[in-house]
Amino acid sequence: MSSTRNVRVTGVSASAVLFFAAGALAACAVPEGAEPSGDHEGFEPSGDPGELQAVDESTAEADGELKANDCVNPHPFAGCNDAAVQSCVCAADPYCCTNQWDSLCAAEVTSLHCVPASASVIGRLQCAAPDGAGTITNALAFVPLSIPGLGSGVTDANGDFRIPISATASASVHLDVTYDGVVSSSGVTTPLTIMDDLHAPRGQGIDVAGSPRSSGDLDVDVVTLSGVDCELWRLGVDTLRDFHAVRGAQPPAHALRMLRWSGVYVGTPFTFYDYINIRTDFLTSTWGSTAAERRRLITHEFGHSVRHVADGDLNHWNGDDVAYVYGRSHDGTEIANQGYAFNEGFANYWEQARAGSRGRLCGGGAACPSSQYRDWNEKLIANALLDLSDVVGDSAMIQVLEANPGTIHSLVEFQSRLHVLNAAVPAPAAVPACPPGFSDDGATCSSTLSKPSYGRGVGSAPTLCGAGQQYDAGLCYPLCASGYYGVGPVCWQSCPSGYTDDGLTCRRDAKIINANNSACPWYDACGLTFAKGCSTCPSGYTNDGCTCRIDAHIFAKSSYGRGAGSVPTSCGAGQQYDAGLCYPTCASGYSGAGPVCWGSCPVGYVDFGATCTKVVSK
Repeated sequence: MSSTRNVRVTGVSASAVLFFAAGALAACAVPEGAEPSGDHEGFEPSGDPGELQAVDESTAEADGELKANDCVNPHPFAGCNDAAVQSCVCAADPYCCTNQWDSLCAAEVTSLHCVPASASVIGRLQCAAPDGAGTITNALAFVPLSIPGLGSGVTDANGDFRIPISATASASVHLDVTYDGVVSSSGVTTPLTIMDDLHAPRGQGIDVAGSPRSSGDLDVDVVTLSGVDCELWRLGVDTLRDFHAVRGAQPPAHALRMLRWSGVYVGTPFTFYDYINIRTDFLTSTWGSTAAERRRLITHEFGHSVRHVADGDLNHWNGDDVAYVYGRSHDGTEIANQGYAFNEGFANYWEQARAGSRGRLCGGGAACPSSQYRDWNEKLIANALLDLSDVVGDSAMIQVLEANPGTIHSLVEFQSRLHVLNAAVPAPAAVPACPPGFSDDGATCSSTLSKPSYGRGVGSAPTLCGAGQQYDAGLCYPLCASGYYGVGPVCWQSCPSGYTDDGLTCRRDAKIINANNSACPWYDACGLTFAKGCSTCPSGYTNDGCTCRIDAHIFAKSSYGRGAGSVPTSCGAGQQYDAGLCYPTCASGYSGAGPVCWGSCPVGYVDFGATCTKVVSK
């Protein structure tokens, strides 16, 4: 057969970009009386053009694999491996099914719209996020996707997606991602949402180009998103997968919601009852600059939501929030009320158990109070909960919360109910109403301590003035102009060289010295007659021949006022100004008040001057 055909395809070239569609193949039928779209030189029709032709095995083997017999690529034998496409093309151009599927046949797949009805956009979705100095990339599972006007779908557990389309699309499409879907793992399905400021789902879009496949699918390969929202989705999926594996059920809130604020660049991430609040610059903040930090933080805040919701509804949580003062700054070393300490302690436990390799929080340089304050300190409570979970497992730790809503607000209450659930857990010992060293004041517990202090002397009057000033007799005055000097509030003219300063006047006394007569002859030793001018005097003196003379001179000094002056407030190096006196600077950790250096109150204590007092609710 001839390998060359005259190609005359109206409006479409043989190199046209593939367009794909999902729809009826009726559009591919050639109207009665219509001519094929091209000429096959030397072709004689034979057989049914709509019938799939047998392929000579030797020809297929020579071509490599039978699967190479696809419809959008030319090959040296008749027909292609998609019956619907083959029927559509051969109905218009029988040569393709009786002789050879050449480049014209391959082009007619596009020009005759002979794509299969199952055409889809396929690919994989992932998220790139900073990880310290580098970048980490992870698959985005369970994300809802859509192509405007064409179709929608959801990524699978590996981030792969297939979106069936309902109309013709080019090889470049726009993907819209919506962060509002469900996470399915371990036989459990839980909703996940990343919200904006108004609690609406966040999303993002991206334009992607793909490669058409013979099946009619557009393969966009790997689509990489970036930003806070896609990373929060990934972390949410991981968090729910972990909880599903541990508990075999949905979390108490029956969903995981995270609110990513717009334009908020300060503050610590926190959980308001059942949803986590994240600042705008999360990926570059203290808590989110590495993947490990982000996982720990989201796990910690998720632990809060688990305990909050298991304990009761929003009204109950609001009451606890006020009673135990959940919203406060803390570093984990504080002695607090049992309700606050347990709330933070449980979140710390969940973080360590699920994202921290179950490591204990005290030791290795991590500061913790004495063990006697266990029930009032979040880190010590977290360690105690880790010890309990080593016995019963993390699932039972959630189970006891869910089984006892509204009744667990301290470590001793938790352990008491866990003991009922599992006898392997010992019943807790009684815990006093107040921490050791605290007084029971009825509704509160208080502790008063003497603040550390030491003396630093009686102090001295400051003698340093600021720039452009002069210290004089206990006051600071502006510097005098050049040629003047200050005495109190007055700037006086300085006397010229050779004059005596008499206060209000400058005085020069008369003075006579011998002239230099070395150049005078013997007969006129002073140069007064025959050798006048032979004697010399120093500059400024009058020459009297044998002597040199300066006459007496007195003149009044000029002056001007420079103000009343001000009390100095600057002290020398290593000193501190306080209440008009200079004292030695206090040691590190101390602050000065007059002659005493006072230490700081412990964290959580209120400074009452000489004492420190801490009050905690029961």
